[in-house]
Amino acid sequence: MNAAVVLQGAGVHYPTAPTPSLHDVTLGIAAGRSCLVLGPSGSGKSTLLRMITGIVPQTVDAAVTGDVRVLGSDPREVATFDLARHVAYLQQNPLDQLCLAGVLDDVAFTLENHGVPSEHIAARVRAALARVGAAHLADRPTGTLSGGEAQRVALASVLVAEPALLLLDEPTAMLDPAGAQQVGAAVATVMNDGGPTVLLVEHRLDELPTLPVDTLVIDASGSVLAHGPTADVLTTHAQAIEAMGCWLPLDVRLASMPDALTEPYLPGARRVPSARCTSTPLLRARGVTVRAEAVSTPAIGAPAGAAVVRQRPTLVDGVDLDLRAGTLTAILGVNGAGKSTLLKALAGLCPAEGTLTWPAYTPGPPSPRRRRIRRREDARNQPRVGMVFQHPEHQFLRRTVREEVAHARRAATRAADGPSVESILDRFGLRHVADADPFRLSGGQQRRLTLASACMSPDPVLLVDEPTFAQDRRNAARVARELRAMADAGRAIVVVTHDLSLAAELADEVLVMADGRMVARGAPSEVLTAATTEGSGLRLPELLRRRLAEGLTVEGWALGTTRSTSVAPALQATGAHP
Repeated sequence: MNAAVVLQGAGVHYPTAPTPSLHDVTLGIAAGRSCLVLGPSGSGKSTLLRMITGIVPQTVDAAVTGDVRVLGSDPREVATFDLARHVAYLQQNPLDQLCLAGVLDDVAFTLENHGVPSEHIAARVRAALARVGAAHLADRPTGTLSGGEAQRVALASVLVAEPALLLLDEPTAMLDPAGAQQVGAAVATVMNDGGPTVLLVEHRLDELPTLPVDTLVIDASGSVLAHGPTADVLTTHAQAIEAMGCWLPLDVRLASMPDALTEPYLPGARRVPSARCTSTPLLRARGVTVRAEAVSTPAIGAPAGAAVVRQRPTLVDGVDLDLRAGTLTAILGVNGAGKSTLLKALAGLCPAEGTLTWPAYTPGPPSPRRRRIRRREDARNQPRVGMVFQHPEHQFLRRTVREEVAHARRAATRAADGPSVESILDRFGLRHVADADPFRLSGGQQRRLTLASACMSPDPVLLVDEPTFAQDRRNAARVARELRAMADAGRAIVVVTHDLSLAAELADEVLVMADGRMVARGAPSEVLTAATTEGSGLRLPELLRRRLAEGLTVEGWALGTTRSTSVAPALQATGAHP
């Protein structure tokens, strides 16, 4: 076998971790072959990719044991710069890869480092952007990209290099459903065109038109549970993979678990009427408008020093919103629709026009009940708005997971009456990493840590950006249950999500944004229809589409009552599907 990757008894142990992240991993991946990497959150999937690139241990300190061969060399002994000429790695957080001010420059940077003749660079860069549906972003500053837009650009920057080995860590994690399908198709094309060897870590398997030929399953201890042809692995080990809390393709779940179509999408997280729901809003927002900062760029063909100042685009345009105690509101929309910017405006984290009022709040001394969002000093003596950012590492303040949660508990005014640190760690599945550095956690664990800290806060309104990002099925259900519990306890919870099935089961109200405006709002049964979602550039996930065809219900409402629609056929049988 002409192997691209060979591991014999490989393991990785980080200095502060009590146990190895990977243990006794043995596998071989032939050149030109594709391999899906499955495993629960924190099982070492990202660590596996970092070990193959040499980032671990050359950049990130860790003890790497066993024999590791990548394209015939040991990545521990080859400079990462030299290995990067042949190995491309898309990291879980795209912001870790964008390093230049403009999109075109950032994608071209890889080719410039490889010494590609300048006359060939422009065409390859634009072709790579078009391949991932990012051609319209070519002239954008990278600092203005949404999370999903940044993910497309980062993927283009690794595809443009045409590497021999391509490592992809959840390339669709931050994308809206339609964007995930488009990028999934681009990844499938790369896997099927006889090009590079591909290792793909991915949770959203239903977004891939074709699964990789092989599948590697890593269990919670970081050991190999199964490795072989995808059809064989998913058929033989479906129940074990499901029991670990991993997502499986819907067709595989239906074949091995016939009740999968009617069981809850996220068990235990369904919506129930909240006794704490109030008619008077906790927070009322009117006319929220956010404009981007003016951007000046060099004027091509003009005298030296001349620049063009571009018009300030409107990112959020006149949004009205009522947030009530005891309710959970889901905000949907394609990448770049303005969802995250709206949350920042509500939290007072970016300059914005409009007003916020607190109709249900009666302060002690008299104070203005209306305020301009950009005048944060007028918010004194009024309730705070809590926020969980899209990128969890932006919120870490302490050196260990336990200290991070304890700090949040101390900062809460009701700390004495709140849950203990240990109970919160248990609820969010973090006790086993309590002494770990937050920056060494997996992406899914980092997200749960920020949610655990937010759970301790007394803020009556909590804004959460992509709560199920990088979560396996078990932990997505865990997160959903906690969010629902916070709403039922009397808080107003707002989540930005690309997971329409999550919104269907969890939300009391669904809002859809497009081009910075609110284009639809109402109960899930009113909004999550083919007409509304497709008209907004979204796409109903396969689970909801099949329930729609069967006339099944989600939490008491019939998906098929608003409008019938054709159902996407079952995932076609390929060499990778059972």
